[in-house]
Amino acid sequence: MSNWLHLVIIGCMLATTCVSCRTKVKGCKDPASMRYNSQADEDDGSCTYSSVTFFSNAAAYNGVAISRIEVRVNSALLGTTGAVYATPPSGCQAPGTVAYTFASGSSVEWTSQITLANGTVLTRSGRVEPAQYQDCIRQVVSP
Repeated sequence: MSNWLHLVIIGCMLATTCVSCRTKVKGCKDPASMRYNSQADEDDGSCTYSSVTFFSNAAAYNGVAISRIEVRVNSALLGTTGAVYATPPSGCQAPGTVAYTFASGSSVEWTSQITLANGTVLTRSGRVEPAQYQDCIRQVVSP
């Protein structure tokens, strides 16, 4: 009987020790990432984030042609739109759009400066955040 008790005690000690030496799961630990792994114990740098494409859906405002739309993200000039899409473009790299890929799970502030053919300047702005289940977010920047 004492041998049986010794085996049980040794078995329990081994089981407790093995729990602490399990292999760590590597993966992306940022819940805002498209590659988030809720089981990850250690971040392995595999996080990727969605993109946003800024596009114009109008060629004119109140009958005056739009001559230029500049897009800024967090105050930095990102680019100028060059096409009009009546419906959102199919991808984040569509011609005439301006794309931004998130570097983290943090939202960004965007501003569009719309210059009309008569010299009038309009501004739109907003905040956009990365999407965990959508690789391309579409944002209208025209008035």
